[in-house]
Amino acid sequence: TAAVLDVRAPGSHRSFTVDADVEGAVWGSDTHVLVSSEDGHVACFDVRAEGRVWALSAHHKAATGLTCNPAVAGVFATCSTDKTVKVWSSAAGTPQLVCAKEMNLGALFDVAFCGDAPHLLAAGGSTGKVGVWDASESTAVCEVLGIPHASTPAGGSIAMSGMQAVDVHTSDSEDDDDDDETPRAPGPAAGAAAGAGSGAAKAKSKGKVAVKKGGSKAGARR
Repeated sequence: TAAVLDVRAPGSHRSFTVDADVEGAVWGSDTHVLVSSEDGHVACFDVRAEGRVWALSAHHKAATGLTCNPAVAGVFATCSTDKTVKVWSSAAGTPQLVCAKEMNLGALFDVAFCGDAPHLLAAGGSTGKVGVWDASESTAVCEVLGIPHASTPAGGSIAMSGMQAVDVHTSDSEDDDDDDETPRAPGPAAGAAAGAGSGAAKAKSKGKVAVKKGGSKAGARR
């Protein structure tokens, strides 16, 4: 069951019944709510009336994510544990598939259009990565969004083509941060030690200098 609640009047709400567990719910317009469910279906409800406006079998596995395009009414995207993102258009009333993309992120759990660039979609999956898809690579997507093929936002450019993924796993330990630091230039004492005798050898990390036994050390006196 999905429900719409007016926070100004907490006692009043409207409920909508779907055939499986609800995975996501978003506003499709001021009066329409889209609901995705575990059986892979998406349903549209008008909050002013009873019953469904339309129902769609979007995926053969759970439809885990749902997002509406911020620029074009009637365009929305879904994602699923079947590993795909799909873009749909309901401009003609009944939703029609525009484009589907295998994101290579494993089972997908969420998807979202970019508010500033409506042809970009981000999705997160079971591989622990977030993928960004430039859907303007699809001519069909460009047609429903009314943009040129492979366009970029006015005044800027997009440093991606197709789909790129970003690893969102955290580091295993704080020691990793130390390894990433840029080594500092050796000071005067280190420079003198490095040049004192043929037995001097650089340490493997942190730019430190080590001197073998028997080698002489030279230091800068104050």
